[in-house]
Amino acid sequence: MTTYKIIFLCFLGLSVACNSQVNPEVQEIFSNLGENVIANDEAYNANIWIGACSYEVLINDMRVDYFFGRLNGTISGSIPINPYILKTGWQTWTIRVYPEWKDRSFFDTNGISEGALVELQINKYKYKPNGDVETLYESEKFERKKPEGDYDAKFPDAGKPYVEYKGKFYAEVPYELEGWSNSQDLSKEDKDELFEELLKEYNTYRDLITNKELPEIARNIHKMKKERAITNSDSNEEVQETIANFIKLWGQDMTMYPIENVALKMYGNGKVVALERFDVRGETPLIGQYWLEKDGGKHDTANVFSLYFHRPKGSSKLEVIR
Repeated sequence: MTTYKIIFLCFLGLSVACNSQVNPEVQEIFSNLGENVIANDEAYNANIWIGACSYEVLINDMRVDYFFGRLNGTISGSIPINPYILKTGWQTWTIRVYPEWKDRSFFDTNGISEGALVELQINKYKYKPNGDVETLYESEKFERKKPEGDYDAKFPDAGKPYVEYKGKFYAEVPYELEGWSNSQDLSKEDKDELFEELLKEYNTYRDLITNKELPEIARNIHKMKKERAITNSDSNEEVQETIANFIKLWGQDMTMYPIENVALKMYGNGKVVALERFDVRGETPLIGQYWLEKDGGKHDTANVFSLYFHRPKGSSKLEVIR
């Protein structure tokens, strides 16, 4: 599954190169990440084609991809989605479509462009040892665009300020995870109180990152890392890469940005929450700046930490789940 792993790690913004840093306490906390992992060379991806619009793609109401801005032509991507599939059965996909941005934070008031394009297909791939990829399954391709060759036609939902498309697909996976399936319904809680609680959590993580308290962070995100290892069928070598990349990503000497200009967002059918910036739409507020030494010079670099929280059944505390 080498090809898939490289795609997945790049999607997370991580390097797949091993890091020489060692933290024995972190190593001990993450020592069981490889337990209960079933070897599997198959994985599901969401293949996306988007043009002239901003968008979000969700699998089982968990956001897996997004873009807010202006597009010069059409973009496409193949996004790994196994971490958002908790067990075999019917899964859902959602595409939220918005107008292009007029500037960094405001949508075009004319609505969705006449030339917009939205396509989505869920594929199951088999990754072979020699690097070849075999397609085992293709869902029916969802297409929303103006007819081919009809230059006077318009995108069917042109001019609207927002439109949402939904569908489903069947997935077979060799694991069954709890994830957020049994978590408390946060949509029933007081939104202002929930916001303040979540804001406190983000500031706690901001302080932990600033102080490089890696063991405490590792303990807090252990379940998320454990479930990711299972969904990605990580080998022992890949688990060690995960640990090395954790130390590299979270252990830099960083200046963390303040947590500001944020709004509460709900996912996982009301069971998962996150804070997202509204001045730079959709981005996490957990951002750290540092200087990267490369090619004989120093480069201004940022690490971005996306965290999604849930409240486990019977618990009063928010915890990281993705």
